[in-house]
Amino acid sequence: MRYAEKWIREFAPDRYKIKVVGELNEDVLRKLSEKQKEALKQLGEFLKIDRKDDEIWDEIRRVAERVGLKPQKVFEAAYLVLLGKPYGPRLIPFIQSLKKDFIVKRFKLEG
Repeated sequence: MRYAEKWIREFAPDRYKIKVVGELNEDVLRKLSEKQKEALKQLGEFLKIDRKDDEIWDEIRRVAERVGLKPQKVFEAAYLVLLGKPYGPRLIPFIQSLKKDFIVKRFKLEG
């Protein structure tokens, strides 16, 4: 484990480094469009109860359509508020691995 940690710290490309942002900051919020913010809030509301992968994917598509975005922009927004960058691991399994209360709060842009 120690060698793996050292390799990640010193040699791994950024795309392999995954660290959840501790708190939302103004820099991240400025990168989001109003449509992306609204999409995240709707998605956060949807995720208040446990959902299956396909339900989440379907809701991302519906939310994107409702607010006038491509699903890719919803994914980008989610990565920004979670990781501070517009990309990351497969989103749905990633958000399911985190605490539901944290995801809901973060997608509602509350912290």
